[in-house]
Amino acid sequence: MDNWKFGTAKVVFRHKKWFLHIPMTKAFSELQDGDVSQVVGIDLGLNFLATTYDSQGKTLFYNGKTIKHKRAKYKALRKQLQQKQTASARRRLQSIGSRENRWMMDINHCITKALVNQYGDHTLFVLEDLQGVRHATEKVKVCNRYISVSWAFYQFRRMLEYKARMNR
Repeated sequence: MDNWKFGTAKVVFRHKKWFLHIPMTKAFSELQDGDVSQVVGIDLGLNFLATTYDSQGKTLFYNGKTIKHKRAKYKALRKQLQQKQTASARRRLQSIGSRENRWMMDINHCITKALVNQYGDHTLFVLEDLQGVRHATEKVKVCNRYISVSWAFYQFRRMLEYKARMNR
């Protein structure tokens, strides 16, 4: 841990438990053109979470239909609980939302980890630019708008950046 810098520790009490948060930073060298051995393009989507195409011409698909289906079930359950408007329904809504977030984070973690392990060191990952995807809802049917704007593409990008850096 010679290159790590520690920040100010903070004691936090959440959900009837105590946690110690210690922020850490590490400086990484910039990626040089000579360090790149292969380039992998990644297309993010809903039916296929990630579709990769590498410099050897190989394509990988990460199917997302089961994940899309499970998120639809969560959405229907949230709608049903919101219509009840009881205190227990609100508590259940909060726990369901947290559970779905943790589950989606785990899905993104598993896929990004598999990508980094598949392609290894010295790989340049190129992701599509999804900058205005939230504002392009006019092109999406009303029933599908929630699905298109609530997907965790940014989280996927951040996890991939982190894992690729740590793998160097």
